[in-house]
Amino acid sequence: MNNTSHAAVMLSVLTLGCAAHAEESPYSVGAGISYSSDSNLFRAPQGQEVSDRYGTVSLFGGVDETISRQRIRANARLRHSWYQDRDDMDHNGYNLQLAWDGATVGDFTWGLSYGANRALASYSTLVAPGLNTRNLETNQQATENVQLGLQAQWVANATLSHRDVRYSAPAFAAEKLRLDSAGVGVLWNPAGPVSVSVGPRYTRGRYPQARALAGGGFEADTFDRRDLDLGVKWVASGLSTLDGRLSFTKQSFDQQSARDFSGATGKLGWEWKPTGKTSLNASLSRDTGSETSFFTQSLGGQPLLSGSGDNSRITNSFAMRVDYEATAKIALHLGGAYSLRKLSATTLVAGVPVFNNAGAERTGNIGLGVRYAPTRNSVLGCEVGHERRATSTTLSSPYRVNTASCSAQLTLQLLSDS
Repeated sequence: MNNTSHAAVMLSVLTLGCAAHAEESPYSVGAGISYSSDSNLFRAPQGQEVSDRYGTVSLFGGVDETISRQRIRANARLRHSWYQDRDDMDHNGYNLQLAWDGATVGDFTWGLSYGANRALASYSTLVAPGLNTRNLETNQQATENVQLGLQAQWVANATLSHRDVRYSAPAFAAEKLRLDSAGVGVLWNPAGPVSVSVGPRYTRGRYPQARALAGGGFEADTFDRRDLDLGVKWVASGLSTLDGRLSFTKQSFDQQSARDFSGATGKLGWEWKPTGKTSLNASLSRDTGSETSFFTQSLGGQPLLSGSGDNSRITNSFAMRVDYEATAKIALHLGGAYSLRKLSATTLVAGVPVFNNAGAERTGNIGLGVRYAPTRNSVLGCEVGHERRATSTTLSSPYRVNTASCSAQLTLQLLSDS
C-alpha cells in the first residue's frame, strides 16, 4: 500500500465517522492520521542534517468502567509510520495503558497500572555520533500502590515498580536499562490546603550490556539508589495547585563510578487557571539520568520533554505550557522546555569509547499549535516547533531542527449494554 492509499483509507474512515452520533459510554474506538516534516531527522550537527516528511496512521480503543468500588481503565493504540525519502525508517509502534483502582469498605485502597510504548527513539537524548539508522525504543512500566488510612488525616502507603527500556539498534545496547524500586511513606492530610508526606525509597538498577568486551559478549553494570522523599501539595485556591517532591539521593554504580551521585533531586509542578479560558502548567525537575529515562513532563496532556534514553549523571529540566480556548471549538497552545544535562560516563560500544570525558549540554525547544473540534468526536490540529542544542563537551553534538505537523482524529463512543 502506497502513501496515497494510506491517507485515502484513513480519510474515508474519518469522513464516514463524522456522521456518527457519540453516545455516553465507557467504551470508545477511533482512528487518526498525521503528516509531519522534520528538518534534522537524526539531530545531527550543522552540515550533516537529513530532512524528511513522514505520515502516521493510528487505530485506538479504550474502556473506562466503574464497577462498585473499583475502576478499570484500558487504552490501546496501534501506529504505522512511513517516510517519504528514508523508507528504511518505516516502522510500526504501539501504546498500551492498563489500570485497576479499588477500595474496600474500610480505609484500604489500591492501584495497579501497566504501561508499554514502542516508538522511534529520540535522537536528541541518545548520544551516538554518526548513527543515522532506525532505532526503536520499547519502554515498559508496572506499578503497584496500596494505601491504608490510619486516621482521618493520616495515610500509610507502599509502592512497588518495575521499569524496562530497550532499543532495536545494536549501537544502543549499552543504554538498555532495568529498574526495580520499593518505597513506603506516611501522608499527613489535615483539613486544609496543605498535605505533607515523607518516606524512604530504594532502587536497584541494571544495565545488562553496559560494556562490550574485546573477546565478545557484554559486561553488565548495576547500581543502588537510596532516597528519602519529602512531598508537599498545596492547593492555594481552586485555580492554583503546587505539587512537589524533594529527595535526598545517593546513587552508586558498580562499574561506572563517574556517574555516582549524592545530593538533592526532586520535582515541582504548578497548575494555574487565571481565567476560564486560560490555563498554565509548569514543571521543574532535577534527577539522575537513570530516573529521568522513564520520566516525561506531560503538561496539559501533551508531553513536552522526554528524558527517554537519558544517560546523564544529573539532568535539570523545566517545561511550561499555556492553553487558551479561543472559542468552544478552537483552542491554542504555546509550550516550551529547557534541559541541562551533565554527562560523565565511560561507555564502550564494540570496544570503542563513546563517552570518555565530562561535560554539559543545553537543549531548548518551543512549540505553537492550534486545535479545531468541528464536532464533539472529531479533532483537527496543526503544530510547528523549533529545537536547539548547545554543548561544551565532545560527548554530544550541537544541532538545530524545525518541525511541523498536522493531524486529524475521530473518536466514537460505543453503545453500552446498560
